[in-house]
Amino acid sequence: MPNPSDPIGKVLADKYRIDGFLTQGGMGAVYRGTHLMLGRPVAIKLIKPELVTSEAVVERFLREARAASQLSHPNIVTVHDLGRTEDGTLYIAMELVEGQSLKELVQKTGPLAQDRAIALAKGICAALALAHGRGIVHRDLKPQNVMVCPTADGGEIPKLLDFGIAKTFESDEPALTATGMVLGTPQYMSPEQAQGQTVDARSDLYALGIMLYEMLGGHVPFRDTSIPALLVKHMKEPPPPLSQIRAGLPPGLETIVLRCLEKEPAARFPSAAELSKALDAGTTSAPAAISPPPPPPSEETRLAAPTAARPATREAPGMTRPTGPAQPVSPPPLPTRSSSRGPLVAVALAVVLLLAAAGGAAFWLLRGMGSSGSLADQALESPSPGEDPASVPATGADTEEPLVADASSAVEESGIAAAPATTLPAAATSPRPTTQAPVSEAPTPRPAAPAPPTPRPLPASPPVAISCDGVRDACAALVSALHDSFGKAGLPVARPGGDEIRLDIQAEEIEARSEQQFGTTFVIRTYSIVAMAEATRSGDLVPMPGPETFSFDARLGREKLNERSRVVAAGITDRIKEYWSRQR
Repeated sequence: MPNPSDPIGKVLADKYRIDGFLTQGGMGAVYRGTHLMLGRPVAIKLIKPELVTSEAVVERFLREARAASQLSHPNIVTVHDLGRTEDGTLYIAMELVEGQSLKELVQKTGPLAQDRAIALAKGICAALALAHGRGIVHRDLKPQNVMVCPTADGGEIPKLLDFGIAKTFESDEPALTATGMVLGTPQYMSPEQAQGQTVDARSDLYALGIMLYEMLGGHVPFRDTSIPALLVKHMKEPPPPLSQIRAGLPPGLETIVLRCLEKEPAARFPSAAELSKALDAGTTSAPAAISPPPPPPSEETRLAAPTAARPATREAPGMTRPTGPAQPVSPPPLPTRSSSRGPLVAVALAVVLLLAAAGGAAFWLLRGMGSSGSLADQALESPSPGEDPASVPATGADTEEPLVADASSAVEESGIAAAPATTLPAAATSPRPTTQAPVSEAPTPRPAAPAPPTPRPLPASPPVAISCDGVRDACAALVSALHDSFGKAGLPVARPGGDEIRLDIQAEEIEARSEQQFGTTFVIRTYSIVAMAEATRSGDLVPMPGPETFSFDARLGREKLNERSRVVAAGITDRIKEYWSRQR
């Protein structure tokens, strides 16, 4: 008995006869067909019926497909026609090309020769440059959508399929977004696409980088049997270097691939044309790195510079040069080897030069290591005008006569207010105690420590903040069920910051498959729900039910999703109430 769902032999829109099956894709199956009026062979793609969920989707499909049909390029499969049959089937009639997909080519031959991989990538770049220039993003670029076709001269040329069609089935509505996740191929998804963010042309360049990595290395950079784990790798992990998989590749070529695979779109090539230019130059060496500007010189480096390079020091008003026989101090030569003392020595020399130029008016002398010494203990007399320097008394280390430190005359010449002179007793072998009584200061009273805040009492029912990450339609059903369950149990729902319990839910799709039953196609999705909760006041983990896994038909079994969500919400509510009753 023939299968009523088998379209082979049927005629679409009185124009196209379906002759045989070619391949199965994410959005539908492709068949070999014939244009009856022209007798021309064509390829006919039938869109999965479960994807046609509304008239808005149909209109969007027709609009996007018409835009893609305007792309005329040697590296793009030509779209001849598109439409919708009486039974609601959407179809695309396009150029029938001979050859094999890029995926089949790599699976059969393994890693491609470097020149062959670059030539195929440049052909894909040419097609992307035209489409991106007209505002069309592929969104589902992968080697299954690239046909490698032989040419009359014995060469080969890549041809891209399905330009802009993936956008047809993307929407802000939860159900369509979940469907879009299934349509996309996780091995080639950009990080922003994996997170459900808005994508642009740079997302196609990321997918092309994955394809180029696969052509050169024989497999994709990120591999995992779990789809969620695979998407996390796209978002978080760096790709393994190509040089670890295949030796002998030019460093510049590996640099190009890694730039395509940058997590941030802004770090990738700005356009397909720029990527193509880089491929032309990337087979011999890596792109030249731009050296950062040198940092400005530090203060120590500036002071340690040769004296001749510094501007001449100007004398301040009131400064006089020394009148006695004292000679100017010549700075010693700077050391040629760097050491840890170099900057300190340079600073000391700069101070000595400044004091010498000012006439040697005041020099500070460290007379002891005691912390109680005053300014007079550290001042050294300089000769008064007209006084013979030889008549100045020696320091206390050379004479036992009482010493009066006349700091005022020396400091006045430099324009600095002098401290009162202090008579110091002679001390030849021991530190001299100061005769100036230390100034006692009243201790500053310390502010009283604030009293610890009084902890707020535990409420009778804990406010709960809810967050859900993952598949949108599952999260929408779960959050709605939690609101209903919390309301019946008297648990208020709060925003983060005003909560006592923080509830985090991860809703992941772990499988999606199609089944044919009684002539109807069913899309069976399997979700995994994991709940985690934390008491914000104490940091304790609140026990939650174990992971919940369930399957349902995406088109006809939506009520099962709501039913299972209500079961999960009831279990979470019970666990929160049990935990809170123990805390009180």
